[in-house]
Amino acid sequence: MPKKNGKKSEVIYLGSRNKETCKRDKSHPTEKLGAIGGLLNKDVPVICGGGSVENEDNVGEPSIMDDCNVIGSDPDSKSLKLSKKRQFAASVVLGNNDLFVVGGFGWDANFQTIVTLKDTEYLMMDQGLDEDGNQIEPMKTTGLMVIGVAKHCLLKTNETVLIAIGGTEFLPNSQGVTKSLVAQTQSYDIVSDTWTTLPEIAHLPEGRSDATCGAFKSATGEHLAVVAGGKVLDEDGTVTMTKSTLILHLDKNLQQWNSANLPQATCCGSMVGTPDGDELYFIGGQNGAGEHLPYIYKMRCSSVQSCRWAKQSQELKDGRSYSVAMMIPYYLTNCE
Repeated sequence: MPKKNGKKSEVIYLGSRNKETCKRDKSHPTEKLGAIGGLLNKDVPVICGGGSVENEDNVGEPSIMDDCNVIGSDPDSKSLKLSKKRQFAASVVLGNNDLFVVGGFGWDANFQTIVTLKDTEYLMMDQGLDEDGNQIEPMKTTGLMVIGVAKHCLLKTNETVLIAIGGTEFLPNSQGVTKSLVAQTQSYDIVSDTWTTLPEIAHLPEGRSDATCGAFKSATGEHLAVVAGGKVLDEDGTVTMTKSTLILHLDKNLQQWNSANLPQATCCGSMVGTPDGDELYFIGGQNGAGEHLPYIYKMRCSSVQSCRWAKQSQELKDGRSYSVAMMIPYYLTNCE
């Protein structure tokens, strides 16, 4: 978002050479809202799923997507595809070749109602389509989440465990569907292929959707996760945006500290970390006035309990929210 930026992509150099400029990268072939993606094979940026930007207030319109596109490739080349249509799912890259996709909005088994999906899947780089557009190799599906969610965030705590944090749940009832903000943190064990709900100490203090999360290492080597911004309920039960940032200690059962508030209440941003885990950036988002933001912030911590967001000199050329961001190798860029 906004719609006019739905196809645009850009490259920003976040290193120390701040004067370095990067030309705008190739446009995405379709306008997408609520897509997911990642860097596969170390040098293949892939964007999957999502829905038409025109339907941002009508999640699940027929335009919800299952196709995947490689940024910079032929727009008509669609060699990868999700097993089902998903919007506002979450994903992480496992190893180098697999995009692990979790939840999101999608159709129920009868294609009658939009639900928050419990199922997950692997998108594997060596998959492809035959001449009729059918998947050559079936997707490797996995265990079901405890709670089906969308607009959640997902991160790796180590090489075998993932956690899904917060989100929105659709609860069917006799009157239709009730939307609920989720505070629970769900854990996925890759080895046993099982999802569990973590103890209450690891849950968010309140239901939160549209937050952004990422992991990094502190200066003393502690493994931390950050959950920043999003949408919560105010005292009147109205959904509102928050600038709250939680620091989760991954080495101590997700013990939490309220710290490092964003400069303004923001939802729907993106977060990326450097491959070595030493740096973490918050990118874009949307504020309470509906403005799509161009700002980039870097997490700085003098101690685990004392962190702050530092505004960077670089900005997005176009303010945007619900975008997909990822780190890419320098040799893939057109920076000068």
